[in-house]
Amino acid sequence: MLAALLDRNELQLSDIIDFDHFTENGDDDLKYAIGRGFIDVMVKRYGTESIHKLLRAFGDEQLPPKLAGAALWQATFQLAGMDLGLVADDFFGTLEKGLEAKRAVVDALPRPQTKLVTQDGWHGIEVSAEPVEAHPRLVIRYRPAPDSPMNEYDRTWVRNGDVAWREAEAIQRQRLCFQAGLQLAKKAVLFEKWQCLPLSAAAKWEPQPAEPPPEETIDFTEDGGVVEADGGE
Repeated sequence: MLAALLDRNELQLSDIIDFDHFTENGDDDLKYAIGRGFIDVMVKRYGTESIHKLLRAFGDEQLPPKLAGAALWQATFQLAGMDLGLVADDFFGTLEKGLEAKRAVVDALPRPQTKLVTQDGWHGIEVSAEPVEAHPRLVIRYRPAPDSPMNEYDRTWVRNGDVAWREAEAIQRQRLCFQAGLQLAKKAVLFEKWQCLPLSAAAKWEPQPAEPPPEETIDFTEDGGVVEADGGE
């Protein structure tokens, strides 16, 4: 999944050093995979002791007390005797190699299309992705607000082309915050960025008409008999 984010230009160094910023728009679950990948390349370059060096550096009294973000990480790596830029280059270089190895798979992944809809006082997200046969079910994840913690997230599976409805009591500030996702494996979902749309932008939901059954055709013989499906009369 990280390879897909890299291909979409949705993973930057700033996301690694500021997970709060990343989870405002991205998938909070991915912070574990990102952190593990970053530590792996750091250990490969500087050895297993680098983990302890980095942890000690974060608690070092030499660090200015008000440092934050990129400046904090840069100073901490320097105190630990490591180069943050080199580790970041290794991390993204590894992802680039993984992306090229999975290029055909990543290129084939569709981007779910979403639409805010309403009916009888309810609001929801209509979601679809092509081809339907490859993605019969999609995922919609809701949260009350952009700053909501993960324990307030709700996840629902919905048939491709259908609507994931949200009860009015769960909607705050007259807006619906959601992510659409593709189920890639049993425990792996590739989510789009978060969106928060005002309820006033909702379109009236129009159910898709059911496809009519195929017309039955009847063949007759010259003497008026009916030709059966197996060729008999």
